[in-house]
Amino acid sequence: MNELTGGIVMEPPRSLFSISGVKAFRATREELKRARHLPGYVYTSPEFEEYEKDRIFMRDWLCVGRAEELPNRGDYMTLRIMGEPVLLARGKDGLNAFANVCRHRGAEVALGAGNARGFRCPHHGWTYDLRGDLRDAPCMDDSAVNLAGCALPALRSAVHRGWVFLTFNADPPPLAEVLADFDREFAVFRPEDCRLADKTVIDLDCNWKFAIEHLMDLYHLRAAHRGDGAQTDRGDRGCAAPKLLPRGAYSCFFEAAPTAAGSASLSRMPWLQDRPESLACLGFLAPNLNFAADAGALRHLVTWPLAPNRSRVVLYTLLPAESLGAPGIAEKLSAAVGRQQRAIEEDHGMLRSRQNGVGSRYFDPGPLSKLEGPIHHVINHYLDAMTG
Repeated sequence: MNELTGGIVMEPPRSLFSISGVKAFRATREELKRARHLPGYVYTSPEFEEYEKDRIFMRDWLCVGRAEELPNRGDYMTLRIMGEPVLLARGKDGLNAFANVCRHRGAEVALGAGNARGFRCPHHGWTYDLRGDLRDAPCMDDSAVNLAGCALPALRSAVHRGWVFLTFNADPPPLAEVLADFDREFAVFRPEDCRLADKTVIDLDCNWKFAIEHLMDLYHLRAAHRGDGAQTDRGDRGCAAPKLLPRGAYSCFFEAAPTAAGSASLSRMPWLQDRPESLACLGFLAPNLNFAADAGALRHLVTWPLAPNRSRVVLYTLLPAESLGAPGIAEKLSAAVGRQQRAIEEDHGMLRSRQNGVGSRYFDPGPLSKLEGPIHHVINHYLDAMTG
């Protein structure tokens, strides 16, 4: 019987704005050795997901890809972030980000990815240039409405070390300020001097928070990956290693045996020649970016909510620019990416089971292990964001 709830299943608070007054959240706020995980409805409730959209995804800076995915003028790609259609396009003056919504009837003016001189709404033919300005509105010449202001809604965007970030927030904190601590920890890997070698999309049957927590979960390595001695060793060493950073970020540097390193078949990065071959790390940047690296490659895993019980992980693998043309690199890269994919897919059943379990009326949040310090840090930042 849970000492906080008396065995009674807690329901979501009637008002999400009273979230900080719920006993279960007070338990998560305790110091690690006394703290408990979040209640199940945080991972299953549609109301919580809608509130997350407003309080987190519509406010934070979000990593949405690499600048080299759009290298030429006219290159574009589209995506949806919690149902919000977004268009990225490279114009004469750099990358632009817009709400992918025609100013007439709301249809998306672009789909997929490609190269274009502009964007034409398929519904009534309204046409926009690469800056998002309206250039043609057929049969509107007798309208008394001033169409000069009918540009695609612009979103703030920026490129940092080759990564494209955007925000729906009209008055966000400076991106450099948000990334400062994370940058200091991982600048040694020089992502600005790397290039996108592979991009893989993996859909999971679990809440997005389960996905990001699992990617920093050292505790599960002891039970789920017992056959891999190096992986278990990483869990042991990691209990004291994580550095908890402001804004919910964290870093964890450790030694990985060559058999455990995700890039064991790849050459060491030129700027890491003076570092041990066993160099490896994990990291997290709120709200949804997990980072993993070793001496051979960088991996950013960006997790997007699709539904309360579904999420999508986009795995970006980066290599030094000069490595991409090396002999045999395709085979080595395929092997390295394959290992990462298999690791995620092997754990998919566990994530699906957890999603099912927290929906049970018999689930009470359990205490956190000493190996779950990063998770405790991240979910407390999540509560900060949700409660304002």
